[in-house]
Amino acid sequence: MLRKWENVPVAWRQGLGSKLKRLADSVEGSQIVELAVALPFLMVLLVAIFDFGQAFNTKQKINTAAREAARFGSNQSTLDWSDPNAPSILAARNVVSAYLTNAHLKDCGLLTAPVSYDNSTHTWTFTATNCPANLVLVIQRANTFQMTNGTNLIATKVTVTYPLQWHFGSVIKLIAPASNYPGPVFTITSNAVMANLT
Repeated sequence: MLRKWENVPVAWRQGLGSKLKRLADSVEGSQIVELAVALPFLMVLLVAIFDFGQAFNTKQKINTAAREAARFGSNQSTLDWSDPNAPSILAARNVVSAYLTNAHLKDCGLLTAPVSYDNSTHTWTFTATNCPANLVLVIQRANTFQMTNGTNLIATKVTVTYPLQWHFGSVIKLIAPASNYPGPVFTITSNAVMANLT
């Protein structure tokens, strides 16, 4: 049977009251609550910093891959331009694939990707589908641009469109384990143009 508060000895009531007062004045409990509230926001912030850093780094790698393929393609023969599976174009595609692999990026199956060829513009388009979104490589061997002095040059233009999977979805799963949010996929596009030397 519970005793009434009045029947509790005075010394015990004063001891209990002081313990409750100390607990209410303590900051240890509030720190745990603050951490529980702030931790999800800190995790989202850290992952956002990581994702934006990764996007910037990937953009630089894609820039270099396009530039290397354009440099390589500009030195190749123009005699195979009428061939949908031109050896010079396949070699330029291999340059992009090798650079992506060496830069620790997925090539999304670029080496086995189907190619479409536009004979009127001498443009080859490779579409690799083994990633969350398509990796698209466009090699244009007869790209024309005008110099500042008015001279027209025929150049090789390489455009790489790369899918980037952000890691935000994995943080959402830590905060809400039942969620099925895969996270956004963004495409990063870069191109490079080099005057044909042959």
